[in-house]
Amino acid sequence: MLIAEIEPDDLEGGLADVYRYWLDLKGTADIGPAWRDFDMLELPPGLLPSMLVIDVADPMTDSVYRYWGRELSYIHGVDMTGKCPYDLTPVELGQQLLTDHTKVVQSRRPSFGHYIFETFDKYKLTHSMIRLPLSNDGMFVDNIVVITDFSENALRMIDKFRVDYREGSRRQATS
Repeated sequence: MLIAEIEPDDLEGGLADVYRYWLDLKGTADIGPAWRDFDMLELPPGLLPSMLVIDVADPMTDSVYRYWGRELSYIHGVDMTGKCPYDLTPVELGQQLLTDHTKVVQSRRPSFGHYIFETFDKYKLTHSMIRLPLSNDGMFVDNIVVITDFSENALRMIDKFRVDYREGSRRQATS
């Protein structure tokens, strides 16, 4: 997995809109708004299928997905609702998620990144992502909202890759 951290000013389109929404809700709070105040229907509809909400636990390895967008089931090949984020495969992905989520919880700040990773069926996927902390009591991070922006072209390429793979017409790389 390759990761490039980006700045909020680098966010575009829907991700920038989500971040502004979170900032408006956060107001002067130290961490972020409470889950009860975060309205998913206020977000750009095109991003909801690639949204996640994590219920943070102590220890972090007991955290679970409260919400797992349907597009993510397609990409990862599994529905992780109610399951631990750090059980995702490949193992390196789960480990990286634990590192990333722990950073959000400890810093009590959002994180922004551009990622390249391999899907369960070996397709390389690139996307931008934001992780936004939510706090019910203003002291601890209780939830992390994760919004992933996959370009339409990236999703079309996944479709093509999977069709080619099933039909046996996937080309092998040669050196």
